[in-house]
Amino acid sequence: MGATFSQAPTLEAPPVKRGPMTLLEQATFLREMLPSMKMSDGAPAKFVVMELWPEQVDQLLALADRLERMSAHETAIRRLVTGR
Repeated sequence: MGATFSQAPTLEAPPVKRGPMTLLEQATFLREMLPSMKMSDGAPAKFVVMELWPEQVDQLLALADRLERMSAHETAIRRLVTGR
């Protein structure tokens, strides 16, 4: 029996968000991509081909840029989040 994917690709463009995404929006954005990266049994796919809308590419680039800027403050952020 061949492998099947757990979610069919969506054909409608995602809503366009103006301005930076909140942390929750970033997490949701990434989590919504995950089902297409897993097999129907829940195992991670060994290879994934994704079709992304231009808005999604822009969001991924903005997320990468934001994480890169935050990386200089990672120790302070960790202390703030963990309370140590």
